[in-house]
Amino acid sequence: VRVKALLKRYQITVSQSIQVGNVLLNRKTFEVTAGEQTATLPLKEFELLFTLGSKAGRTCSREQLIEDVWGYDFEGNERTLDVHINRLREKFQEEKSEFSIKTIRGLGYRLEVSK
Repeated sequence: VRVKALLKRYQITVSQSIQVGNVLLNRKTFEVTAGEQTATLPLKEFELLFTLGSKAGRTCSREQLIEDVWGYDFEGNERTLDVHINRLREKFQEEKSEFSIKTIRGLGYRLEVSK
């Protein structure tokens, strides 16, 4: 019970797979399945989508996403996050994926499920 409370408090995802819209994300294999099609994403794109998907409907700050995906010691440019978000938007268009990644100006990003 105490471990569950800690996991909930720090929003640590224990699940190895999540469903976002009609897309299934498998963290063990880094595979993304939509209908009958399965693809493997680059690691950082997968981790970014998995992080946003596990917090669907909630705004994630840019700093938190960078820390979650690249680590607290990341010394790169913040534009790296923008590039990865744009790649995910291109690969998962809302009409096909049933979700979209919204920019929340001045705050960060939010994954919204359409259906």
